[in-house]
Amino acid sequence: PNSAYLSGRDDFIANMGLHDDSEQTITVKFGERGIYSFDDLTVYAIPMDGFPQKIEALGKDRLSNLVLGNDTVTGSISLGNSKILCMPIPYSKGWKTYVDDNRVTTYCINEQYIGAVIPEGRHSVRFCYNTPLKKEGEILSLFGLICIAVIFVLQKRKS
Repeated sequence: PNSAYLSGRDDFIANMGLHDDSEQTITVKFGERGIYSFDDLTVYAIPMDGFPQKIEALGKDRLSNLVLGNDTVTGSISLGNSKILCMPIPYSKGWKTYVDDNRVTTYCINEQYIGAVIPEGRHSVRFCYNTPLKKEGEILSLFGLICIAVIFVLQKRKS
C-alpha cells in the first residue's frame, strides 16, 4: 500500500541503460517482498546506430530568436512539415500556446514538458503562463477588502 507505483497508472517504462554488447538477460529486482503481477512485460532494444546523426537532425528544427520574459517564451520556427515542438519547461495547466497569434492546444509532452503541434511553414510561437484561478483569487480578495471596509464604516457609525 505504500508503493510509489500505486498512483492509478498502469503502464511504466524502465530504462535499463546503454550497453556496448548485446545483453542476453535482464534481471528485475523489487525493493520489497510481495506478490507482483503483470498483464504484459515487453523488452525493447533500441539500436543506437546513427544516434549522433539523429540527435543532430532533431536539433535542426528548433525555436530560434528565443526571448524569455516574465511568464512568456517567444520565438520563431520554420518547418518543412508539421511537428510537435517540445519546450523543456515544466507543464502546468496555466500555459497557453499561440502560433502566429492564434491559440492552439498546449500539450503535456513526455509527462513533464509543455509543447504544441506546429504546422508546416514559418511561424512565430508564444507560450504564456497565467497562474490558474489568479483572477478569481483577486476578485475574492477585493470582495473581502470591501467587506472589511463596510464593517469598519458601520462600526464607526455605531460608536
